[in-house]
Amino acid sequence: MTRQGTRGRVVPAEDRAGNSFLAVLVTRGRKTRREHAVTLRAVLYEGKYYFSRRRPDSDWFKNALQHETVDIIFGGRKV
Repeated sequence: MTRQGTRGRVVPAEDRAGNSFLAVLVTRGRKTRREHAVTLRAVLYEGKYYFSRRRPDSDWFKNALQHETVDIIFGGRKV
């Protein structure tokens, strides 16, 4: 997998470990169970995706805690 890097060059996913990138995190609502999508900054580190949050009461964070299976969309791919 690749993604558009800075200055327009394509950067393989395995070469951007530790670098942040924008991704869409899709969670299920805690009450409605409907899908909710939010664009966040992510980091791929040792094969795991990490998202930062400013507030522990953000909806996407609460949703992810309630329903641990989420989708991550970036570079035209869903994981």
